[in-house]
Amino acid sequence: MLRCLLCFLFLITALAALSQDLTSLSFEDFMAIKVSSASKTPRKVSHTPAAVFVISHEEIRRSPYKSLPEVLRLAPGVHVARISGTSWAVGIRGFNGFYSNKLLVMIDGRTVYNGLFSGVLWSENLIMMEDVERIEVIRGPGATMWGANAVSGVINVITKSARATEGGFAAISGGVFDPVRATMRYGGRSGNTAWRTWAQYSLQGQTDQSPAGPRPRPWPSAVVGARIELAPTASDSVLVEGQFHQNSSPVPQSATAGGLPPTMTIHAGSTGGSLMMRWDHTNRRGDVSALQIYDTYDAVNANTVTAKVQTLDVDFHHSIQLDGGHALMLGAAARSTQISTKGTSAFTFDPAKTTDGIFSLYVQDEWTVARDRLTLEFGARIETFTKFGSALEPTARLMWTPTAKTGYWVSVSRAVRTPAFSDYGMRLPITPPGSPVSLLLMGSNQFRPEVLKGVETGARFEINRSLGFDVSLFRHYYTGLHTFQLSFSPGPSALAGMIASVTKMPTVPALATNGRDGVNQGAEATVRYDIQSGWQVSGSYSSLFSGTSYRPGWSRDNSVAIASYTPTHQWQIRTSRQFQRHWSADLVLRRTGDLAYALPRSTRTLDSALPGFTQLDCRIARRLGEFMEFSASGTNLVRPNQREFVGDILYPAGLVRRSIEVGLSWSF
Repeated sequence: MLRCLLCFLFLITALAALSQDLTSLSFEDFMAIKVSSASKTPRKVSHTPAAVFVISHEEIRRSPYKSLPEVLRLAPGVHVARISGTSWAVGIRGFNGFYSNKLLVMIDGRTVYNGLFSGVLWSENLIMMEDVERIEVIRGPGATMWGANAVSGVINVITKSARATEGGFAAISGGVFDPVRATMRYGGRSGNTAWRTWAQYSLQGQTDQSPAGPRPRPWPSAVVGARIELAPTASDSVLVEGQFHQNSSPVPQSATAGGLPPTMTIHAGSTGGSLMMRWDHTNRRGDVSALQIYDTYDAVNANTVTAKVQTLDVDFHHSIQLDGGHALMLGAAARSTQISTKGTSAFTFDPAKTTDGIFSLYVQDEWTVARDRLTLEFGARIETFTKFGSALEPTARLMWTPTAKTGYWVSVSRAVRTPAFSDYGMRLPITPPGSPVSLLLMGSNQFRPEVLKGVETGARFEINRSLGFDVSLFRHYYTGLHTFQLSFSPGPSALAGMIASVTKMPTVPALATNGRDGVNQGAEATVRYDIQSGWQVSGSYSSLFSGTSYRPGWSRDNSVAIASYTPTHQWQIRTSRQFQRHWSADLVLRRTGDLAYALPRSTRTLDSALPGFTQLDCRIARRLGEFMEFSASGTNLVRPNQREFVGDILYPAGLVRRSIEVGLSWSF
């Protein structure tokens, strides 16, 4: 690994004397980027009272990564692990798992949270990365502005305006792990109307459990979409966007489900689409009103269960500039999710159909006490769930910038995770490997939203135009974490008697409850240095200590928890270099510390579940004239077969192979 790093750095240094083009932002320019994910109103990074990080379009384009989860590796404090070729675990500040159920992910403000399994299914949210303008990553709760499930963090993917994508674009790439990825986009403009259409097809490689075994066949996925932007008046804009996707993927299992062979791989296919409309209006005073409506549909067809999920979401907000330095944000939102399922003996839901609804009202006041020096924010959202009562999600934030190059912030927030259909309707019989009994995992109407109360603080320092760093500290208190409680807990002698007295393996029901509390605390730091024009180096480090404990009435003897895993430490070094003669090179050296899980005991304890590992990813590109580019990239260059995640009682994690890939893109 060290030899690879030294060789690459030597190549960069040897070519340093060549003239360059400026293709990356300086630290000063980075701090001046305006983000809207923290408060729904544009604000400079340097004046945002939250742990915010922005991945720019140029960083996405030049990275070795081709999919949205992979690109999120560039953000500090985000743990990204590939479970299989089409599934990922993406988490912020702990409790990472298959569904990322405490993380809110949006694409152009459209929530991609899945109401069936509570979380994000990354294989269903295909996106053309070439059209992404930036990705805003907020580490920490953001429920006051965005509502339920914005618990540990918010990721908002913002795509380019149709006016910025006129003309055509085509790209094709392939390699030893992901054989094919082809994209095409074409856009145009007529008067005050701009539009674009796009399509993407890929064959995604799959992980396996042994490096010596035959390589699994790749699985296809495809997405097509269109976007139209209208400007009927100088103060109004309308956006209409829709897309359709289809993909299939294998889901290996750790436990025997419903009598299925333990080595059987579940084949799952997904078909669906979304349609979104957004209207923005700005009046003469500068007050902004926005109405967004979207409808999504997903149909999942697997060996074990089929499901149809349709979500209709309406969101309205209005910002008002008041006297005395106050900026008031008011809003209301409503969401309805209709789910219908058809189960088998291996997996079913009871009831088979459901309709879940959320209605919320929110208000936030941003008070500029001293212009460009001190800002206070107070806000709250109240949400009402059709099945789980109501929840209050308040926040208070302070931003102090004593100088133009220094800023300090602190925040206190409360957020909740909404129970999904699986939390109260699932019926899943499983037999964990080596277990003398089967478990019937059952959802429960008694399960309530998980609650987070978080305290954060941070500071930003701009040493000069080229050098700066950002640090943050946090402590998150969780109450009512998901736990399966056994209907009874037989002792060893009673269990032996049960096994001896029956002709088949006994089954013990396990009911979904809020049986654990937890604490996550840690620190994050980023530094960015522009060595010279066209040559940038950045680094990040994060540490996290996590633990849970059983609530009164729950214990290790009568409870089962689906494991979630957290790296105790992560660090990353990136360098981006633009050379003469149209050459560019990008390198990412990343380290993931021991993957640990928190044992539910009276005190916080961490046990290592997977040893830490270091990987090297890189990309080299050559411009072929003004409109074409050839690139070669490699990922997982240190270890050819690396397990990045542990998996859980349901889904195992496979070995991620080394990947070498070449690509060609053409703008016309």
